[in-house]
Amino acid sequence: MAAKPGEGGARAQVQQPGEWSLALWTHPARPDGILYHSRHDDDEFCAAPFDRAADAIGHPRSERLLSSTLLRGLLTRYRVSLDPRG
Repeated sequence: MAAKPGEGGARAQVQQPGEWSLALWTHPARPDGILYHSRHDDDEFCAAPFDRAADAIGHPRSERLLSSTLLRGLLTRYRVSLDPRG
C-alpha cells in the first residue's frame, strides 16, 4: 500500500512515485520539483526538478567531468573509484 501525505514520515515507502510526481506537477502552486532525502546518504538531499524549472535553474558552466573538483570530492567521500582496477 502506498503512503499518503503526512503518513510514515520522510522515510515512508511510496510504491507509486509517479502518482506523487503527477500530483505535484498538476498542483495549483506549480512547484519547480521535488527535494528529498537521499536513500544512500541520510545527510544529503536529492533534487528532481520539473522541466518547467529550467529557466529558474539556468545552465551552469560546462566542465570536464574527470577534472571536476566536485566529482573528485564525491568519489573520495563515498570511497568510489572510476578505475576498473579499483
